[in-house]
Amino acid sequence: MARLIPKPKIVKKEEGLLRISKGEGVKLVFKGFSKDDKKKIESIFPRYINVKFSEYGKEVVFNPNIEELKGFLDVESFVGNDEMYGLLIDDKVMIYANTFRGVVYALSTLKQLAIETENDIVFERYKIVDWPSFKYRGIVEGFYYDPWSWEDRKDIIRFMSGFKMNAYIYAPKDDPYHREKWRMKYPQELIRNLEELIKLSHKYGIEFIFAISPGLSVRYSSSLDEDTLVEKFLEIAQFGVKSFGIFYDDIPNKLLFKEDVEKYGSLGKAQADFTNRVFRRLIEKLGEDVKMIICPTEYRGVKLSKYFDDLSENLHKDILIMWTGPLVIARKLSFEDSSEVSQRAKGRLVIWDNYPVNDYSRNRLNLGPVKGRDGSLFKVLKGFYFNPMNEAHLSMIPLATGADYLWNPEEYDPYFSWHNAMYQLIGEEYSVFEFFARQLGESIVWPRKPDEVIEIRKNINDSARVREYFERLISLNNDLFSILPEKMYVELQRYLEKLKLYGEAGLKALNSILADNEFTAFQYVIEMLEIWKKVHNFIEIVGTISRHEEEHWRTYIEERFIDDILYELLENVIQKYGWPMNVPKIYSTMDTLEGYGLFNIFDGLKDTFLGSRRGPKDVDEIDIIFGKSLDISSIYITQDNPRFYGFTRNIALYILADGKWSEVARNKGAIEANIKSNIEGIKIKILDNGFYPIFLKGQYYLNEKPLVFTNFPSNSSVHNFLDERLDTYFEAFNVSSNSWIIMDLGKERKISEIQIYQDPKYPVVFEIYIPAYPLMWIIDESLVEWKKIRKVSSSISKIKTNIKTRFLKIKFLREHERIRIYQILLR
Repeated sequence: MARLIPKPKIVKKEEGLLRISKGEGVKLVFKGFSKDDKKKIESIFPRYINVKFSEYGKEVVFNPNIEELKGFLDVESFVGNDEMYGLLIDDKVMIYANTFRGVVYALSTLKQLAIETENDIVFERYKIVDWPSFKYRGIVEGFYYDPWSWEDRKDIIRFMSGFKMNAYIYAPKDDPYHREKWRMKYPQELIRNLEELIKLSHKYGIEFIFAISPGLSVRYSSSLDEDTLVEKFLEIAQFGVKSFGIFYDDIPNKLLFKEDVEKYGSLGKAQADFTNRVFRRLIEKLGEDVKMIICPTEYRGVKLSKYFDDLSENLHKDILIMWTGPLVIARKLSFEDSSEVSQRAKGRLVIWDNYPVNDYSRNRLNLGPVKGRDGSLFKVLKGFYFNPMNEAHLSMIPLATGADYLWNPEEYDPYFSWHNAMYQLIGEEYSVFEFFARQLGESIVWPRKPDEVIEIRKNINDSARVREYFERLISLNNDLFSILPEKMYVELQRYLEKLKLYGEAGLKALNSILADNEFTAFQYVIEMLEIWKKVHNFIEIVGTISRHEEEHWRTYIEERFIDDILYELLENVIQKYGWPMNVPKIYSTMDTLEGYGLFNIFDGLKDTFLGSRRGPKDVDEIDIIFGKSLDISSIYITQDNPRFYGFTRNIALYILADGKWSEVARNKGAIEANIKSNIEGIKIKILDNGFYPIFLKGQYYLNEKPLVFTNFPSNSSVHNFLDERLDTYFEAFNVSSNSWIIMDLGKERKISEIQIYQDPKYPVVFEIYIPAYPLMWIIDESLVEWKKIRKVSSSISKIKTNIKTRFLKIKFLREHERIRIYQILLR
């Protein structure tokens, strides 16, 4: 069977094929359409079947007498739906539809059935009778931030016609003339753009609904504001628009002006009266077929307040009311909840579905199918509009599944629909895009961990499987570039770049495990860690299970599944070579700003910070889980704030010991806590809600570790090479030949081995010294007689010794543009 979307109501496949020669073309035959409809059909036909018109070609017959379908495939009771169509493909193509829209839908199905060869367009033979369940099926461009371009909007209109949607609401929140400057007329350039978009909508049978959001400043009792809004609507009406919207969403839930309070006493009554006056004026000017839709201020929830009843009871009976469901972003729309709210809306409820919109989480994409919508909602709702993403072309994938649901909800299957949508919009190689979407968790409304990741975690030692996964991440950019429409590819480019880096980091980690010697393994690990840090400085979110939580209005990270694979690979290589170091697992519920990544918080570098992308909530946290129990002496947390000086938050510090978390300190701003115990992890909890991002920096110190002195500056903490971590380093630039590092061990100690790990790409040459005789302190390094222990020049040095000393000195033998020491371990 053909992969049709939306899924037709009744389909019967017949034997044989119909071939239309590109050389001969097609002959369009009309059996009763008006001249205007004939012209419209002829103008759009090449978009669906791109062949020339010819008197000698195969016939495509258009028949408005849909009554002829009576008795055909048991559809008698459904004849009369004005969007119904019949499509019969035999030795010619027969299209039955008594409206222009019906013709458009038939052509859309015909296009999906077409198999194009070099010389022909081939069709399998089908008999299809089809009609929609929902009356109004559309898109509301109602998101915040970057509005679509006019070309984007035109592409969306064409897309809608191909997937049998019939209504588009123009309501971009950040069009200033729609909301903030609603009293001002549109500039002529924008009017021309709107005119073109409206004409295109009409060309493809899409109802254009022009909406204004005046609620931030409107005076409901004002005749002047009434006149202003009517005039604004009438300016657009000249292009054939007869459907309008007034949106009162996301505004104060009370009357703002004294005269409105005195006249109405109720926000619902005020909005109803103002809307009714505008509606009646439009009917007087444009005729009885004018339509109106509103979005109320209380647009979500099932147990609605008196406001909703005041609005509904006083609103004109023909004005439709929008509702987002039990939540703003509803995971589920049940028949019971929708029925209850529909009754309170007097049977004129329309859904504003906030999927796949991502304006509340601009660094994520919602690419998975529509889910959780009851198949019987069309029985209690007048219509259904999906609010798309700012990324217009990527929105088409989930929107196509939404169109499928709206057309035939009783037979809707999310993943069957998703595969058909990708097939129609991308082509036969859509599985590459599906793999990509899975690495983004599909969506933040209904997130799913990829099956391939689940299998890898079960088989982490299967190097072939692991390698294949990371190689796929790397190749995604080129693979999708070759198969995706250009505009769709551009919208996801940064996500692909981040996944490619993840893939490169993964292969480095795998290669370190498979390396045939410790030096090569160490080099791979260091390269992997450098890439991994770059990954976390991206703002785009990939490789996670992210969820939106409405109570606190936040989208948080529940699981970082690609990071978890990398951590496990690192643990394996550390265990293989017995390195006495770890890489702490750093997790957070928060997203981070570009360049202010998660790994910055405890990296010991002076110019890096963790910066949250949004204002954290009082449920957000950052966890640092050590690979082993560490003897910690003290922990410092500061709120360095390079972007918002003076804004600090209440935070609490917890430590993990014996598998249990306990609070050790809390403060607004910086925290300093003396621990002096073995702990397995650190947690930083946010204790209050705030609008601005939080910027954090941390440092912890191990017990009985040396005091360190240098005679040169550094951009990193000297304690970084003493923290028993593989992912931090002591770094300095332009180090001269007379530079040194001295470690004071606090007391004389016996040292049997010195292990030194430094940058494998650029290992520097230095010598290790101890004092020639025991010292209690050093006042002047130049006055001490030093005894050389060993010269070091490789990335890993394990020096067997038999010395007793309190002081250890490293002296560099020549100038170095950069030194980077990862760890110095004394045994």
